[in-house]
Parts: sequence; structure tokens; C-alpha cells
Amino acid sequence: MAFSPDTGLVYIPAHTLPTVYAAMDNFRYRPGAWNTGTDFAAAALPTETAARIAAGAASKGQLVAWDPVAKKARWVHDYPNAWNGGVLATAGGLVFQGALDGKFRAFDAATGAAKWETDTGYPAQSGPVSYEIDGEQYIAVTAGWGSALPLAGGVGSRDGAPRLASPAMGKVVVFKIGGKGVLETDESFAPDPTPVADDFGSLAQIEHGKEVFFNNCMVCHGDSVQSGGIVTDLRWAPAPATKETFAEVVIGGKYATAGMASFANVLTPDDVESVRAYIINRANEDAKATAAAAPSP
Repeated sequence: MAFSPDTGLVYIPAHTLPTVYAAMDNFRYRPGAWNTGTDFAAAALPTETAARIAAGAASKGQLVAWDPVAKKARWVHDYPNAWNGGVLATAGGLVFQGALDGKFRAFDAATGAAKWETDTGYPAQSGPVSYEIDGEQYIAVTAGWGSALPLAGGVGSRDGAPRLASPAMGKVVVFKIGGKGVLETDESFAPDPTPVADDFGSLAQIEHGKEVFFNNCMVCHGDSVQSGGIVTDLRWAPAPATKETFAEVVIGGKYATAGMASFANVLTPDDVESVRAYIINRANEDAKATAAAAPSP
């Protein structure tokens, strides 16, 4: 958020994100875990495409110009998605904000009128900064794909996932009056949406795997195993193909140096195999839904 002493307004990037809260049964503290006592599986989004879109439509974002003296909003700019960027208020009477759609915008600080926008090519979610070099003002913002919500929010966007390229392709974009630079957009990528194994496991095992996944894995690998694009989408990853390869990662810590820690002190081998059954079930479920929705040749 930002404050302008000239307008007396506070500029707030607001997010409306409805969810379901439910307490975990028999909650106990676990070192290294979130320890919120919340059962994340109870808030699982639906897996059907139409229902996912409807769930995403319930989320929205706003830029609110709040008058702290009058205790009311002076103006509001609406966005179709939540999780837009931080804000910057300048002495020139402008408020800058990036958004999930990749646009970086400037608004009139007093009225909220849109004054300027450009496409950065990526979600611009950070807080912009202003600085001066040799008497010339620059406005800088980072553009890329990251932060907390996209990790767990692969299905939470109203229009599907934003345009994604590699998470390593983020950039710092700097503007000045009269700037002549040209923004280059990297090519997007998408994994091969082919399940690496056939469905297996009983309904009870899959349900147990879902419970374990949501309360241990979802915060990074996405609701309903749909990645937000920051980390590997487990539906199409090779590791869940066999019991042995998956256990090497989850229990053995094969990719610990890359950020995927071992869960050997948290999950049992049966827990891990149940999670694998749930992942493979979700992969096959989504692959079948995609095939059914494809137009006939």
C-alpha cells in the first residue's frame, strides 16, 4: 500500500478470495509445518472445468483509494482477478500498480482515472519504486511469476493461469519519460499433459492421499494437483510414475538441494504411496476431461 500526503489518501491493493475454513481433526504441532490447525482439504476447489472457472470468478481484486479521515473509499479500480501488485504514489499526482494480467498502469491519484498502461508480458506483482539519476526520474517494477498465492492457486484464476514462461524468466522493467526500450516477451511453455501411469489404488487410498496431499503438498504444488506454474506440475512429472521413484524424492530427499525437502520425518511410506495414487488419479481424470472436451476431427 502507499500514502500520498498531497491527496491524503491511502492506496490499498485489495484482494477478495473466498475460501472454506475447517479445523483439522486431532491437530498437533509439527516442527517445520504451517501449524495453522486448518484442514486445507476441506477447502479443495472442484476439479470440473466449469466449476473451476466459477470458483475463480468469485475472486477479484481492487485498487482502493481510502480516505482515513472520512473513513470511506474515494475511488476504486476493479480487476477481474485477485493478487495484483503493490502500489506507489508519487509527488507527480500518480499511483502506479502492476497486475496479474501483466499490465503496469498509472492512475490519477485524486480521481482514479487511468492515465497510462503498458504490457510487461508477465504478472507484475511487486511494489514499484521511484528513483532519480542525474535529475531524471525512473519507475521500476519486477515482472514475473511468483509469491505465495500462485504456488497453491493453479486453478484460482478467472481466465485460467496467466501467460506463463519459465519462472526463471522474470525481469526488472524500468520506465522513464521518453524511454525508447522495447520489451521482449519470452516464449511460453507447457508440460506434456500425458499421465505417466494408469490409475491405481482403492477409493479409500486415494481419499487418504488427497487428505495428506492437501495438508502437506498443496501449498507448493497446487490445489487439486494443478500447479500454478512456479514449481513442477506433479500430474505430468516423471517422479510419480513408480513407487520407487516417488519415494526417492519425497522420503529420500533426492531433490532437497533444489528446494524439495525430504518428508521422511512427517509421512510414512504408506502416506507417500497414497499421495502418489491421488496424483495419478488426478492426472488421468484431467487427461480424460481434456480429451472429452476436444473437438471431433
